[in-house]
Amino acid sequence: HNVAYDRIRVGDEYRLDRSGTRYLDTMSMHIAVSGMTSSQRMMKLACKNMTKEELKHKPMWLKNTCMNGLADVHKFYCKTTDSLDKDPRNSFVKLGLSELMSDCDHLLSYCAGDVL
Repeated sequence: HNVAYDRIRVGDEYRLDRSGTRYLDTMSMHIAVSGMTSSQRMMKLACKNMTKEELKHKPMWLKNTCMNGLADVHKFYCKTTDSLDKDPRNSFVKLGLSELMSDCDHLLSYCAGDVL
């Protein structure tokens, strides 16, 4: 979702002989299509806990945007109430290779599900 976050953790970025892998930044795509300016973001946050009745008196664009986090973008475009569990991602940042290998099945399932 945020290519800058992922790219610094991929060894391909630091190789002299590039693999040709390309990255698609879905966060940038979201910002271009349905993103908000900083002042709009403040208004969206201020309206976060309002009822549907209260939102009727606010600008219509509030219904056509969301925050930039992957979980928010997923709910917005997929029209789902299911939440994304991104906690396993942190394992790849915090754990050593032996710890990753001990949880290999779970982490591979997470990776496979993350790209669907």
